[in-house]
Amino acid sequence: MQQYRRKRTAAAQLRSRLPGIWLLMGAAMLSISFLMPKLAPVPEDLKPLSFQLMTGADGTESGLQYVDAGGVLDLTIDVDGKRIELRTDGGTVSEALAKAGVTLGSRDILSCEAGDEVYAGMQLRITRVTGKQETKDVLIKYEIQEVPNDRMMVGETIVLTEGINGSLRETWEVEYHDGVEVNRTLTSSVVTKEPTTAVVETGTYVLPTVNEESKTLSFDDGTVLNYSKKLNVGATAYTCEGKSFNITKTGTTARFGAIAVDPRVIPLNSKLYVQAPDGTWFYGVCTAEDTGGKIKGNRIDLYFDTLKECYSFGYRKAVVYIIEEE
Repeated sequence: MQQYRRKRTAAAQLRSRLPGIWLLMGAAMLSISFLMPKLAPVPEDLKPLSFQLMTGADGTESGLQYVDAGGVLDLTIDVDGKRIELRTDGGTVSEALAKAGVTLGSRDILSCEAGDEVYAGMQLRITRVTGKQETKDVLIKYEIQEVPNDRMMVGETIVLTEGINGSLRETWEVEYHDGVEVNRTLTSSVVTKEPTTAVVETGTYVLPTVNEESKTLSFDDGTVLNYSKKLNVGATAYTCEGKSFNITKTGTTARFGAIAVDPRVIPLNSKLYVQAPDGTWFYGVCTAEDTGGKIKGNRIDLYFDTLKECYSFGYRKAVVYIIEEE
């Protein structure tokens, strides 16, 4: 009986000590867990799951990158206007693209190197690069060559040669990124039609200022001529074009600036200035060197180089200033 009581007392004491024993065992296990990584590193394929905080380009938190120690990696591929979510067991980017069925063109742009190792949460972007050749015809505007003519008044023009535009064929290489044009380069430029330069005569003559009180003609170049008489006359035109005889009454060669007059009204060899009464045309400074059978009274005949000019002139009213000789 006494022996039985001792056993019960020992069992009670053991039960009272159990919490302490369990506490010591827990402490021992915890110590071992801290010491084991130093003594024997855990194999790579047995590492626990982990989370890594990610930050965006602006430094703000953008989410968690999930790293799966079990060898399953989730990544995304943005290509051709869609997003592909891929789960792979690692490897390179090019291997991941092959598993996703994505083919890279020779000019396509990948957001990283094809040989880079993939990681969980990796975001890949592929920009499709395409090119196209374009040709277009460009107008070449003709140039204008101005020929000054002192027989024409300022503001008057005569087109001697009509201008004709030319054309230029340009070839361009156009580059597109995901269908959007980003660059174009001119590769060739060929003239398919040469332009024709327009030739235009432009008047440079400025009518003189007439002062009837002082009887002077003041010209744009500063020249001032005094005149003795002003006559209102009728004017026609003549030429020696196509004729063998071209000598005037005074024995000079017929030419522009030598006109025919009635010597009874305007003495031969007189220096004259002729223009329209309203200033719409002028013949300019000339000399009375010739006469004509029909040139009688207040009538003059102006010499021109061509029949065309004579026909164009026809008959007009004119003012003649007889210049005083110095």
